[in-house]
Amino acid sequence: MASRLRRLLFCLLPAILLMAGGASAAAPQPMVKDNRIIDSVTSKRFVPHGVNFPGFEYACQQGWSYGEDGTEPDEVGSTVAAMASWKINTVRLPLNADCWLGKYGLPEGPLTSAGYRQAVENFVSALNSVGIVAILDLHWSNPDGVVAEGLRPMPDQNSPDFWSSVASRFKDNKSVIFDLFNEPHSRWNSNGTKVFGLTWDCWANGGCQAPAEPDTAAKSGMAWYRATGMKELTTVVRNAGATQPIILSGIDYANDLRGWLENAPNDGQLIAGFHNYPGQRCHTSQCWNEEIAPVNLEVPVLAAEFGQNDCGTPSHVNRFMEWADDQSIGYLAWALALRLGQRSTFASLLRKAAPMHDIGKIGMPDGVLKKPGGFTPEERAVMNQHPAIGAEILGRSRIPLFQLAAEVALSHHERWDGSGYPSRLAGEAIPLSGRIVAVVDFFDALTMDRCYRPAFSDAKAIEMLRAERGRAFDPRVVDCFLEHIGDMIELRDSVTRNRLDFEDLTQDAPLRIVPRESH
Repeated sequence: MASRLRRLLFCLLPAILLMAGGASAAAPQPMVKDNRIIDSVTSKRFVPHGVNFPGFEYACQQGWSYGEDGTEPDEVGSTVAAMASWKINTVRLPLNADCWLGKYGLPEGPLTSAGYRQAVENFVSALNSVGIVAILDLHWSNPDGVVAEGLRPMPDQNSPDFWSSVASRFKDNKSVIFDLFNEPHSRWNSNGTKVFGLTWDCWANGGCQAPAEPDTAAKSGMAWYRATGMKELTTVVRNAGATQPIILSGIDYANDLRGWLENAPNDGQLIAGFHNYPGQRCHTSQCWNEEIAPVNLEVPVLAAEFGQNDCGTPSHVNRFMEWADDQSIGYLAWALALRLGQRSTFASLLRKAAPMHDIGKIGMPDGVLKKPGGFTPEERAVMNQHPAIGAEILGRSRIPLFQLAAEVALSHHERWDGSGYPSRLAGEAIPLSGRIVAVVDFFDALTMDRCYRPAFSDAKAIEMLRAERGRAFDPRVVDCFLEHIGDMIELRDSVTRNRLDFEDLTQDAPLRIVPRESH
């Protein structure tokens, strides 16, 4: 049962993970021609479709590996091969300025600045080798003399050095695109007062004073730094000898392109970057038609990030993709689009933590654990101790994976209505990790033979799961799970046919479904 818990990722990741096949070996070499992106090798139109790959923005300064899959070459290969199987053509890599430059020193971790730069290059090469274009994005920067950690409103005094180095290193790789700054934005304090209003003039020319704090609620007495504009950074990239396309994201967290055409540098290889989430101002088809489509008539527009934080229907993601396809606008899903409000780093850890949810049962007497019938009140009291036992075992470690596993172990028997155990938590007081595993565990248990009953049919298990929606389980998680139920069942069956074990199912590469007819 534990091994099959990996199905939960299909509520966090879209069905694209299930697509078979791979990309061509030769990566496109994008270039801008009028308002289109073309592959300079084939002269055919190139419309980016793909994902963001979180991890590089956190690496080194938090002591993590550079990505979600570790640093070993074989792990890079398996991760990239998995992404190629999704039939995408573009991956955006968010980078950390100080991990790259190392100006302010780095905490202890697996990568030096030189190691980080090489890791990025290795990953880009691996993407290109399977036909995928890489977008390099300045995501986290460091204007205040400390290690970069968080989003800043605008590029800073170190950004020219960063882009000079990156552009010089990749100038000969025509399967790379440069995204000069992730999300230019204004800033408000905790009272809702705007303390920094980003203008299009500052966006283009720099020179304004921007708050030096990371992207948290602005505080009084903050430090300020002089922003660097997009024209200067574009010049830096060109002076380094790089001729590849450059993405310039709009203001308001890249959601506003209304002043883009009037203020962008004079460069024939520019792409307007647009980010699109339901909570942003421009998130409707009316706004897209009025503000985004006109820009796309002049220059290519790329939705470098898009997504939603629920699995609702009608889906914001689906609506946007349909609109973007009509406009021939490319798009890259953040954290693989559908997610329950979490980055993919959370999903990666949860995938590994979930199989440990019942480890506390090693402390249960065989007479209770293997009893073929119902429990007496005394036996039930004993069995109900296993979440706390598991959490105590796993929680001894300070490693994030085992800390999350301890959280799962302790919370996966809590109920949405507060009637669960061991702490009778209710609603969102139950950790999301426990709420996800509870749903998957329930469906998994129902569809397996037990010593005291045969397996229920999938249809009956779905009926029983729906009956517990809003009682035992988070309605949002249930809805998301059932939205992808066909994929879940097929994955379960594939796992069963191939007899995958714990080690197989805790690897970082997505689990591929082996079609029934191939066996």
